[in-house]
Amino acid sequence: MGMEVINSYKAYWRPEKNYGVLTIFYGGTYHQQTIESPQEMLLVLDILRNEKPVWFITNTKAIVTGPETIGEEET
Repeated sequence: MGMEVINSYKAYWRPEKNYGVLTIFYGGTYHQQTIESPQEMLLVLDILRNEKPVWFITNTKAIVTGPETIGEEET
């Protein structure tokens, strides 16, 4: 399982086609993912904006955060 820190991302949503594309950049390369749910796009963007660090698991294409203490307040 390869885990890479996500360095940056870009996203766009095409409302007339009801899909978006998320591109994440990590380790000198990138991965593009089509997202067909506005709710899913909002969730992923919220994670990318508000969590640190965020990793990309290269074999499952998962975005992962943590670990965080339960009940931790943002400062």
